[in-house]
This record gives sequence, structure tokens and C-alpha cells, in this order.
Amino acid sequence: MNRLMTFTSLTQPPLEAHSLTVTRLRFSPNDQHLLSVSRDRQCGVWTCTSGGSYAILSGTLTKAHTRMVLDATWLSDTAFATAGRDKNVNLWQLNSDNCTVSRMSTIEADHPVTAIDCSRAGILAYGLENGTIIVCSVSSPSPTTIEGIATLGPNIAPSLAVTQLAWRPGYDNMLAASSEDASVRIYRIS
Repeated sequence: MNRLMTFTSLTQPPLEAHSLTVTRLRFSPNDQHLLSVSRDRQCGVWTCTSGGSYAILSGTLTKAHTRMVLDATWLSDTAFATAGRDKNVNLWQLNSDNCTVSRMSTIEADHPVTAIDCSRAGILAYGLENGTIIVCSVSSPSPTTIEGIATLGPNIAPSLAVTQLAWRPGYDNMLAASSEDASVRIYRIS
């Protein structure tokens, strides 16, 4: 059955903030914000205005990394993480004024961080350019404490860069990973 779908743009003209390719967009869990990250090394937080349109929070468009930002994920309604080619995962907090962000902490990796996702229970997973996947717990609401770091090593990890990570909704112990080695893997983490 073919159905004709119609689309209406909510953003006329298009939303503009970045100077290079946008690499990831993510809506916040409470649906109040849209996070954007880009090859221009910046992250921006857009807020939903009355009427359903979006506006950049001018104090949030900030240089997030020293090299391009490849991925991002929300940790809570007001905290998010960015993953960069500079081998860092940066954890950010949207300040109480809802107009600025502050970097709360940084996780350093051995290789560029190419993919990231966080479960609803605060379990953060990030993938590296060499195929390694690292899983840890992030305290909430302020992402300042990282605990329980575990590494999925070469015996079960992809052989090339991790391209996407996704926690299964409702299952904080099931993680899917895709890689440049053309594989898709699903892990049960205990």
C-alpha cells in the first residue's frame, strides 16, 4: 500500500549555527532542546520556542573539542556528552539560566572517539577509532562522577572504527554497535 506523505518545514529558513558539516543531532529526553555537533568543533543547544520553532541558545554554541566533534548524546534533560577526534569525551551541563553550558568533566581516550550513546539509566558507552568500546556509569544530574569502566576488547569488539552505538530502549544491558568493518554486533552487558 503506497501512502502519500506530506512534509511541512518547521524551520524557515533552515536553522544555522555551524560552519562545517553537522555530524549529529539529538533531541533531549524531555523534548525541550535539540543538540547539534559539527566538524567545526562546536556544539550548540537549540530550544523549542512557543509555536514549535527552534532557536539557538547563543551562549551554548561553544568550541567543544580541539578537533572535529563526531557524535553526541544526552545524559539527562540538562546534561550531554560529546565525542571528538581529539580523543576526548566531554561531559556538559546546561546551566540553570538555560542559556549557557559548562564543561563538567572530560574522559580521555587512547584513540579518537567516533561514537557515543547513553542509556536512560546513565550507562555511557563510547566507541573508538580502533574498534574498542568502553562502558561506564555517569552520575546524574551533574555528570561529574564516572564509575565502573569496562572495556570490550579485541576478542569481541569490531576490528575497525565504531560508527554507531545504540542502547536498546528499556534494556540498560543491551548495546548495539556498528563498525567500519561492516559488522553489527549486539552485546549483553552485566
